[in-house]
Amino acid sequence: MKIHLNSIVQRSKNWFVSQDSFDISITDFRRNGRSINYNSIIREKVSIGFHGVYIISDTESKEILYVGMSGQIKRLDNGEYGNGGYDIRKRLVSSRKKDEDGQDVSSSEFFKSEMKKESIDSITVTIFKIKNEVSPTFLESQILQWIYSDSKKLPIWNKSF
Repeated sequence: MKIHLNSIVQRSKNWFVSQDSFDISITDFRRNGRSINYNSIIREKVSIGFHGVYIISDTESKEILYVGMSGQIKRLDNGEYGNGGYDIRKRLVSSRKKDEDGQDVSSSEFFKSEMKKESIDSITVTIFKIKNEVSPTFLESQILQWIYSDSKKLPIWNKSF
């Protein structure tokens, strides 16, 4: 059983204040000879400074491929608690994993290679800007738990949670 994006959006709506989505096609990873066009798209589409959860799904089938998060509840410099750490924009352009030589694999290269492997023409990036009192870790784990409970597997690009 494949879990679709719309189901997760409905189940999560009590924990986020806004949602935004945009598509990135396989051809968008290289435009005008530049292989880092993905990063330009992220910088254009994702605002700086907010935390939450992002979901990568197949644009055509709406199947969820990856669930990630940025930020964590932590004590801020003023002594209060709030979300801190990488914002979503930075997380979407940072490294995703290490290759067999121990070198960082960028998000751009990771998503592009996985799209080619799975014959996916376009991905949809859906971002949930979470409420201040909600931990990004909580919502990411909750979404992954729903997916695992409903389908007995994780999204194909998530290795663990």
